[in-house]
Amino acid sequence: MEDLDTITSDLAEADLGGMISDIDHLVSSSEDSVQNALNQLNSIDIDTLNQAINHLNDTVTPFANFFNKFR
Repeated sequence: MEDLDTITSDLAEADLGGMISDIDHLVSSSEDSVQNALNQLNSIDIDTLNQAINHLNDTVTPFANFFNKFR
């Protein structure tokens, strides 16, 4: 029974409105962050990125083949 009184007392003292407001703010700011991240991901030119990766591969492969001969 003492535990129930403690829980009831803690709930009565809790700022539930403030907690809900804080959670709402957290959700809103998270939503903004996710939207910002999605916008940045959508702005990436995937074709150009793939082309740059292929050029890098074309450049590095001869060096890798050369150094593998010394193993």
